Amino acid sequence: QLEADPHTVSWWTIPVPGRTYRLDYRPQWVDGEAYSNIWSGAATDSYLEIPVDGLVPDNPPSGFFRVTVPYAGP
Repeated sequence: QLEADPHTVSWWTIPVPGRTYRLDYRPQWVDGEAYSNIWSGAATDSYLEIPVDGLVPDNPPSGFFRVTVPYAGP
């Protein structure tokens, strides 16, 4: 069992060469408010932990986070 620091966002990944993960953030759940990208990178292991202290304005970090995998399609 993995225990993440409460100031990190973590998720299981599939480390595929060339695959990029994006971590997006928005401070509130308000219609029309967009997410902004706060981190992007590749996975070198099957589990990623991204410390969000310093990436978001709130301390301690709070808000809504999402992970996306950009895909250009064939």
